[in-house]
Amino acid sequence: MSFNLRSRLKGRAFAFGAVFLMSLAPIFMKFGILQAIDPIPLLTMRFWLAAVVLWPLFYIVDCRVLRLPHKHLLPLFIGSFIFAASYLLYYLALPYIGASINHGEYPLTVGRHLVYNGGSE
Repeated sequence: MSFNLRSRLKGRAFAFGAVFLMSLAPIFMKFGILQAIDPIPLLTMRFWLAAVVLWPLFYIVDCRVLRLPHKHLLPLFIGSFIFAASYLLYYLALPYIGASINHGEYPLTVGRHLVYNGGSE
């Protein structure tokens, strides 16, 4: 699949923005944990807030993305379960580790991949 330069730059900008914002999340979660808030409600609120923000946004921008063929439901649920389990374990670890562990290397890894490989497979 061939992409033009503009779409590649747009993809890189989205990836860098996502990495930057994902890097900030553990810092704010650590502040909540330091206020003696349990990690489970923090994670639950994070997922609820994301759903409350994203569902209306998807509906307004392109509601076709909310309609999934039945053949995509099982992979979606499996991926969602793995994603939720990984974040649950990470949030349970945050009281015992620094917020930068794991997320400190992530932006560098993605950045190197995008710069040297151009984001292509």
